[in-house]
Amino acid sequence: MSKQSFFEFGYDDATRPVVKDWWLELEDNRGDRARLRRCANLTEVVFEPAYHRLRIDLPMFSEREDIRIAAVAGVLSHVRDHQPGLAFAAQMAQPKAAGGRTPVSGLRFRRLLKCRDHAEVFPALIRIVKLLGRDVDIYSLAHTAFRWDDQLRKQLAYGYYAAAPGDEQ
Repeated sequence: MSKQSFFEFGYDDATRPVVKDWWLELEDNRGDRARLRRCANLTEVVFEPAYHRLRIDLPMFSEREDIRIAAVAGVLSHVRDHQPGLAFAAQMAQPKAAGGRTPVSGLRFRRLLKCRDHAEVFPALIRIVKLLGRDVDIYSLAHTAFRWDDQLRKQLAYGYYAAAPGDEQ
């Protein structure tokens, strides 16, 4: 099997069902979900059997991407409900009620964009998932957690400010 480009993680036909099935499995195995949620860093995620089930189910990725998969597993464990269709960047900027505040302020969003690597962005993404009420599009979130690079951060900025262009906080 050829190596999958990480630029498509969570959106392509190969990873989408694996990610969703693994995430749904966490609902049936709340102990695994709880242990993943208690992980303070990516090293702790790697020590959890639930992470390894996801990693093994994604054979198209090499060992170089293990830490990226750990980020996906750790962050997705905090999601309560899958809300398909709304990109993660837009969801951070879209108020819950008309005229309300964005769930993720401009200041917090800019702090997120300053994260340089997966170890740094891991706790930031968890905080944002909590701010969003734990209801996010798991594919968009998985893509964000896996890919985290300069190009993705630019795409997040475009998506966030397109949804909340007046947010100057």
